[in-house]
Amino acid sequence: MKRESSPASPSPDALTTPPPLPTPTPTPKKAKTTPKKAATPKKAGGATNAWTPDKRELFIDRIIATGYKSANLDALAAELDLTKRQLIDQLVPNRSNLRSKAAKMARGDSA
Repeated sequence: MKRESSPASPSPDALTTPPPLPTPTPTPKKAKTTPKKAATPKKAGGATNAWTPDKRELFIDRIIATGYKSANLDALAAELDLTKRQLIDQLVPNRSNLRSKAAKMARGDSA
């Protein structure tokens, strides 16, 4: 008659060899990404980073203001056969001139 071993008492073989370890599943490799630049901090008013017509207009207006302040208007006027006053009149803000037309074009309005 065969004797059944009880589950509570392990066989002598089980005491000498440890149970096999489960095989680890390989983890998928992550795709390489380029490091992202730090985002421009948002203003308290909830500003977004999208270009709007108002932002384009302000950008062009500021570029024109900065550029003409550092330009040699005397030399440019002589080259164009105009007076310095004529050049300045085209660059003054809030007038119907080249500056306002450039700002309107940047905004998307018809000039």
